[in-house]
Amino acid sequence: MSTVAETQDITTTPPTRPAIAPTFGIRRADDPPEEPKRVILPSVRVPKDGVPISDSARELFTVIAAKQDLFYRGGVVVRLIHEGRQAAVEPLRDEAAQSCFEKYVHFTKRRKVIDMWIETHVNITKAMAKQYLASDECRELLPRLKGVVNCPVLVEREGKIHQVNSGFDPATGLYVTNQGEVEQLDLAEAVKRLNSLLEEFDFKTAGDRSRALMSFLTPALKFGGFIKGPIPIEVAEANESQSGKSYRQQLVAAVYHEKLGVVTRKSGGVGSMEETFQSHLVSGKAFIQLDNVRGKLDSQLVEAFITANGPFATRVPYHGNIEVDPSKHMLFISSNGFESTKDLANRSCIVRINKRADYNYPLIDGNDLAAHAFEHHVDYLAAVFAVIRHWHAEGKKRTVETRHDLREWCQVGDWIVVNVFNSAGLMDGHDEAKQRASNPSLGFFRNLAVKLEAEGRLNLPLSATNLADFCQEAEVDIPNLNEANSRDPKQRRTQIGKLMRAVVDGSGECGRVWEGYRVVAAEVNVVNAQGQADTRTHYTVTKV
Repeated sequence: MSTVAETQDITTTPPTRPAIAPTFGIRRADDPPEEPKRVILPSVRVPKDGVPISDSARELFTVIAAKQDLFYRGGVVVRLIHEGRQAAVEPLRDEAAQSCFEKYVHFTKRRKVIDMWIETHVNITKAMAKQYLASDECRELLPRLKGVVNCPVLVEREGKIHQVNSGFDPATGLYVTNQGEVEQLDLAEAVKRLNSLLEEFDFKTAGDRSRALMSFLTPALKFGGFIKGPIPIEVAEANESQSGKSYRQQLVAAVYHEKLGVVTRKSGGVGSMEETFQSHLVSGKAFIQLDNVRGKLDSQLVEAFITANGPFATRVPYHGNIEVDPSKHMLFISSNGFESTKDLANRSCIVRINKRADYNYPLIDGNDLAAHAFEHHVDYLAAVFAVIRHWHAEGKKRTVETRHDLREWCQVGDWIVVNVFNSAGLMDGHDEAKQRASNPSLGFFRNLAVKLEAEGRLNLPLSATNLADFCQEAEVDIPNLNEANSRDPKQRRTQIGKLMRAVVDGSGECGRVWEGYRVVAAEVNVVNAQGQADTRTHYTVTKV
């Protein structure tokens, strides 16, 4: 039975004091200090003396749910925390719940005084807080949070587009922290603004640029529910380090007033890549980047997350399993030579750029472009929204593009980049990048050719021994060699011979052309160290 507004708290009744002559707002030196104003909170009777936990929990969480700052997410209660102008999520632990709940309600219990029962104030215990958190009423009454975003979101309701500007949106499960007004923008101006974000990058192909454009649109399309199916992990790849691949992904996040949650590759155990990745998921980080990935990325956890069609279980210290919604997170990889399993390659969107020699990205009002976009994100978000509104008004059209496993994302994106931006097809040139990413031999050849060009070693016939020495000098990773074997010249030479044969086998006299480089194998007669005639294979790499 509810006791809200029906009880008297004898512990908080102010003491009687003598009457004091009025002073018209002027306090006398001998006046007693003023008592602080008390905030009147609803009363909730604790589960004791015949009060069931279900009744007490229902009263508690009915009050809390109305405030919409504590939520139920993936099996646990979470609260929003603000880090500067960014919002994040934090699971509510038992000991923190004790004081947290007391900010919402006034806990009481019945106590008999002489021959009368009176409600008195009590502090709940950790065990009691744990009971509340584990109750069915907690799970049923608290709003269901799926994600946190730091900018407005477009959604479709009854066939029309609506903009969620701030607060909790039950339809999407998103909590929106609004940072400014998003104007209605003309489509031509929207296209101009988004194109301007890519002017400083040298993309390998026109298709790569189209995929970079789609990177700005994918989060809004997915967060708002316009794309129902899974979206790919975006891979930023470059021919050299310091080319701007990670910077471009920072730019995408900045449009949404987000900072990337960065994950660096480490070995397993505490602080491993997968542990950091899960930590970002639990905190509600909307944009997560696996930064500077070298070698093969073979993570069953990441692959499972990308392909999950429902709640995804994460595990973090002290909280056990917490389920998150994959559709409320964007994943990025930056790499100078992306290698993956075939399944992960099929679920990736690879965007390749070339490094511009001696190039510095220009500053805008003293800031780089990413910082400028972050500060003025509503201007660029307006451009994203204008494109989506146009696509929606055109009937949410799709093409028949089939060169990607994630068909819905691919076909929607293909229609937009071709018809709105007048750009190349979304998947143009992508098959080549995807095949190379999942083929160690092709991946090695691409990395080797890039380094040979950088060091002025193209157009020279080189043996496997020559290439092994070069790889050691230029720090080119050789696939399928462990740390011990990588220090053995014979092992390096043998493995490079296998890799290069796999590249040129069946290519004929003209050699193999791959990602702008050609390799031709030729048999050369040589005299070995024992003075005997021998035949060696030399490989010549040229730029196409």
